[in-house]
Amino acid sequence: MKKVNVGIVGSGLMCKLHSQSYALMPLMFAPSPYVPVKKVLCDVTEELARAGAENYLWEDYVVGVDALLERDDIDFVDIVAPNRFHREIAIAAARAGKNIYCEKPLGIRSEECLEMCLEAEKAGVKTAVAFNKRRWPAVVYAKQLIDRGEIGEILYFRGTYQQSDSLKPDLPYSWRYDEKRAGYGVVTDIGSHVIDLCRYLVGDFEEVIGMRKIHIPERPMMRDQNAAYQREANIAQRTEELARVTTDDTAVFMGKMKGGAMSLFDVSRCASGQGDGTGFEVWGSKGAIRWNMQYQSELQVSREASPEDQRGFTTIQMGTPHPYGDAFWCVPGFGTGLADNKALEIHDVIKSFEEGLEFHSNFRDGLKVCQVVDAVVESQRTNSWVKIQEI
Repeated sequence: MKKVNVGIVGSGLMCKLHSQSYALMPLMFAPSPYVPVKKVLCDVTEELARAGAENYLWEDYVVGVDALLERDDIDFVDIVAPNRFHREIAIAAARAGKNIYCEKPLGIRSEECLEMCLEAEKAGVKTAVAFNKRRWPAVVYAKQLIDRGEIGEILYFRGTYQQSDSLKPDLPYSWRYDEKRAGYGVVTDIGSHVIDLCRYLVGDFEEVIGMRKIHIPERPMMRDQNAAYQREANIAQRTEELARVTTDDTAVFMGKMKGGAMSLFDVSRCASGQGDGTGFEVWGSKGAIRWNMQYQSELQVSREASPEDQRGFTTIQMGTPHPYGDAFWCVPGFGTGLADNKALEIHDVIKSFEEGLEFHSNFRDGLKVCQVVDAVVESQRTNSWVKIQEI
């Protein structure tokens, strides 16, 4: 059993999730050959760093990335800071020779993602991007069915990601509503998840076209701009001052895939009634697969080869025979949660870093997702299809 020391950058909402899952991972995979140690938490102020370390049970804390990277007791750096800081932290970590595990999106523009890739490759460090939807057992099983040819040639992919957390017009302005700090909006933030799922299940994009819209163009400022992510409690902090929203609330786009399939996506943070409404459908010449995040331990599969009186979708509950089955309770149907899902990702990240394996998705995958996002934005500007450039 080897202890692997983690240095995390950021003490916000994603730090809470990662911290839970570092503790959970070795229990799920017991006896685990690798045990993550929550060694050091880093943030930009003493107050934030100390509170994060105390709240999420990290052994130590430091202020500033330089102080973290100077330490020789850190095996890899986990970046959970806001999007606009990913580039500078990742490049500094690569130059310090540290392997890097970065939350999605990798960056807010393709150019900076490419720079991050080149710096990591030059330094010879391993990289990982936290597209955790790939690691729900049902999604991995869908990938296995597709790769085995069980639904035949892929004809069409449809991906959705809908949330309702920005539907309230009195929800205050935060960095996520600022294009310079967050990226383009939902097409960057949650759209990147379904773009990655499509690449994982179907393959690379050839060209895209889409449209985006801001539904609530102004939001009240709040007194504490460092308050937690888009929580309704922030409404009590709002002021009379209004700020202009520059990130999209909804995006709809289509894609042509390199293998010949078609794809369609709709993502929104203004979808009433939705919590984490991720889902996809993959339609093939011999069958189809569909998955819904609200029922993440189930996969629906249709096979054309079924007897005529039995055709339709069959629901398969994930259990011991399925991906990561030994990590969970041995009876199907007990379900999994987000901390479980992130623990699966952390397990694979640490295994790849420690054993010199290639992790999927890595920085190159993050770059390709960002290229699609940039192309969707450009397609609206030009009102035309935009090809994805080879890099």
